Amino acid sequence: MDCGAIVLNIHDRSHTGGDSYKFYEDDYNVIQHFIKNCNADPKAVTLTGNSRGTIACNTIASTYPGLIKTLVLNNGSVGTGIAGKTMFEGVWTDAELQKAAKYGTSIWGFDGEQDTNNKDTYQKAINYYKAAGWSDDWIAKNIRLTGFPTNLYYYWGETDHSTVKMTYWYFFDQPFYGPDAKIVNGKLTYNSKLNKGDTFQLKGSLVKGKYNKEGFNYVIYGETLRDWVLSRDYETR
Repeated sequence: MDCGAIVLNIHDRSHTGGDSYKFYEDDYNVIQHFIKNCNADPKAVTLTGNSRGTIACNTIASTYPGLIKTLVLNNGSVGTGIAGKTMFEGVWTDAELQKAAKYGTSIWGFDGEQDTNNKDTYQKAINYYKAAGWSDDWIAKNIRLTGFPTNLYYYWGETDHSTVKMTYWYFFDQPFYGPDAKIVNGKLTYNSKLNKGDTFQLKGSLVKGKYNKEGFNYVIYGETLRDWVLSRDYETR
């Protein structure tokens, strides 16, 4: 990536291995192989996924507490046949989330306006991190949730569940300045930009029935995802 990171795509057999196949054991071994053979920093392992891949990332992180220092999560499992699971869940139990808080795992979640509702599990995670002794400032830097508006997906003929594409097409190396934007000729164009620390809400105007993210304030963080991942200092309390 020309920025000091090793990018690895793990292709395990979890789609075809059946319920008895423990894909996370294979993934753990692959991660250990690269730590050993590529001189990678074991304190700087980041996982990213979308949908079922988000659940896989959570499974690995919760099975091996302290192994994964940063999680970049794109949507939960709507439409994947694992109904009802939200982004910070997957296999998270309260005890496992408490372990993530103990080890100071950083999490930045991204979701689409009409897709998975993660605001409650986001707040639940914050509560556990506070209980583990992390400061409000540390939590604000390391536990994050960003929502993208529907119209950005529609330009590409995508649903709001394709958040991994939105995240890495536009916001991997560019900050997100809020929902007052459109895509013109493939390029993101803002009608107006919010500032770092400002908040915004997604209205869910195309959602039929009650919108479950009503009233939730998303924060403008003012930095790119790439810079955020590379700036993790993995401090201890």
